[in-house]
Amino acid sequence: MAAYVILATGNDTLHHVLRIDALAQQIATGSPSPLIENKATGEVAAIFLYYSFLPYLLPVALTVAGVASRVSLQIAEVVYLGLLIYSLRRLVECLPRPEKKQLAYAAAILFLTANYVYSDWTTRAAIGEICAYALIPMAIVYALEETSREGMSCEGRSCEGSSWIKLAFIFFLQACAHPIVFAFCALGTFVSVYAITDRPLLKLARPLLTASVAGLAAAAPFWLPAALFMNDVLGKQALPFNFANTFAPPWQVLDPTIFATVGPTMIAFCGYLVYAGWANRDRRLLSCSILFFALLLMQTWLFAGLIPKIPGLSQIQFIWRLMFATAVIGFAAALRFSQRDHCGNFARLIPVFAIVAVSAFGVRLMTKLPKIVNDVQKIISPSDRTAESYFVNFSDEPESVWGVRLFSPDYANIRSFCPESTPDVFSRVSFADLRKNPVVSTPYVGVFAGPIDFVTYRAKGENAVLSHCDHVLVLGPLTPGATLSVDESKLDLAQKSRAGVLGFAALIFAAQFMRRRKKGIAGAVKGNAPA
Repeated sequence: MAAYVILATGNDTLHHVLRIDALAQQIATGSPSPLIENKATGEVAAIFLYYSFLPYLLPVALTVAGVASRVSLQIAEVVYLGLLIYSLRRLVECLPRPEKKQLAYAAAILFLTANYVYSDWTTRAAIGEICAYALIPMAIVYALEETSREGMSCEGRSCEGSSWIKLAFIFFLQACAHPIVFAFCALGTFVSVYAITDRPLLKLARPLLTASVAGLAAAAPFWLPAALFMNDVLGKQALPFNFANTFAPPWQVLDPTIFATVGPTMIAFCGYLVYAGWANRDRRLLSCSILFFALLLMQTWLFAGLIPKIPGLSQIQFIWRLMFATAVIGFAAALRFSQRDHCGNFARLIPVFAIVAVSAFGVRLMTKLPKIVNDVQKIISPSDRTAESYFVNFSDEPESVWGVRLFSPDYANIRSFCPESTPDVFSRVSFADLRKNPVVSTPYVGVFAGPIDFVTYRAKGENAVLSHCDHVLVLGPLTPGATLSVDESKLDLAQKSRAGVLGFAALIFAAQFMRRRKKGIAGAVKGNAPA
């Protein structure tokens, strides 16, 4: 799977490479900003006002150190895959029944080989999503430590301690990495803890809700600016489809060749779990299995008329983004099944289904070999087209539609006005030129794809009047001879707030690490002391 991640080119790979290069260049020049600039045209796009830079920290650091941006991206994706696998191992080792851990490992393999789980790395290359999703098992571990410390083995480590702080920290990182899928991460964590333990629901809810709210609130600098300025860019309006078009036919979820499903193997196994939960009167197993199928059906056109009416849900752009949380809930049901005594020898069905799932993954990998070979050839002999050629606002190029046009300005709320295009009335400048405080020579100045609201344009200390002529932002009327400037203080505040909360979180993490290490050293010294 790691080799597949390294060699495959995902749908979003080019966008991420462009962004990694842009961020690395900003760091090299000492001018970090949420605005990404096209050096060839002077255009900007507010990509990192709306998209978190947290998942890019590792690949950008590698690129600054001299590693090619494409290679840096693949390394980061493999690291995030390793984080997911390590987190799964921690979860399995911390389950209340260590003698049944082999069955739990089989359930983890069944989860890893679910179509959408590994395809988020290989087919989509959705680096923000995978950064958040890779932490779900670790969130479950800390939630279990907090809610049911008794009986937790935790590989010989003590489960006592600040588990709530660790859980809130994981939720914080997930909300920072990808605020849109944070709700799915929390849903997967909540249901998994409910499935694995037998503690009352109300006792589970308090620490989980408080930790998730605390993590989300601490991550406000990452999602609040995007929410405040959501209507200032095209966003989902720029996409060539609407949210309702992403609902699939019900039978398509059984197709083993597509990525937007958990795959027929997990579906078949969870179908058996519904029966097992009913036959053994295990309400939690039954409810988790039914929830798995409910989420699966919600992503089909059976619910295409109802789901889009849920406020805010269309912001996820694709309904099949729920598929990862669906796989987590199926995994949680499998974990409960593996830990129950009443399941008896039937629990040995888990390794059987895991073997089938791995075989299906291998067959699908073989069918992808021609594409993988083609992707590798592209890496060896890259196209002559530059990143700047894709980085064009309002462009209909597929790469620009998905990578840039989403962040192109939306001028629907300002008046339409086209001044005379004579040299003494109207002149054009780029946003990059505005950063140099030019002196205007005409009453009206046009800025192609000039951003609005989160930046302020001023002349003679007063805010310039804004209008638009098609895709050109028009400033004016202005007094010729006046100095035109652009105020990016709102963007600077957002950037500094994000860096500040991450820095503060890093300090807390370092303090916790040092405290634990100091405690471990003190315990070792005490253990070696003579009686």
